[in-house]
Amino acid sequence: MIDLSRLQSPIIIEGNARYAYRDPAVIYHDGVFYLFFTVAIFEDDQFYARLGLITSRDLIHWSEIEYLSLLDPEINLCGPGNIIRFERQWVLCASLYPTPEKGRYGGNENSRATILRSDDLRHWGEPEVLQLREHMGRTIDPFLMEDVREKGNGGMHLTPVHPICSVSAC
Repeated sequence: MIDLSRLQSPIIIEGNARYAYRDPAVIYHDGVFYLFFTVAIFEDDQFYARLGLITSRDLIHWSEIEYLSLLDPEINLCGPGNIIRFERQWVLCASLYPTPEKGRYGGNENSRATILRSDDLRHWGEPEVLQLREHMGRTIDPFLMEDVREKGNGGMHLTPVHPICSVSAC
């Protein structure tokens, strides 16, 4: 059992003028907390964003940051929404948030909602862009839910038929 009274602060990773840590998404599986988040980096008037992961068994002691994406302003994979289990894989939603122009801190018109897949919550495939409509504009901040489609044994139960994505479209 986790003893929450042992927590000294709600801050897990403290940012500074160069690094910010935001957009947390956490899942607890097999005795481990997996915390996914955006690492926002401000360097020489260029904005970068990376997907980070840390783990803990007790919410006090955390692993070092593992980066799940490259440092590339043309990509900027970030903004994890949540993690679900779907067809025997983990599915993490995130955003591609390109900021190739110096001085720009918001993703451009090529920003897209994506999913990544994993068998073990540590090793992730390449981002898959979610085609949400025929003419895609800037879409970010996905969040996945499982459809409730079947009734069984007199009650309702969740059946992961198709991931549904809710996104911000700008």
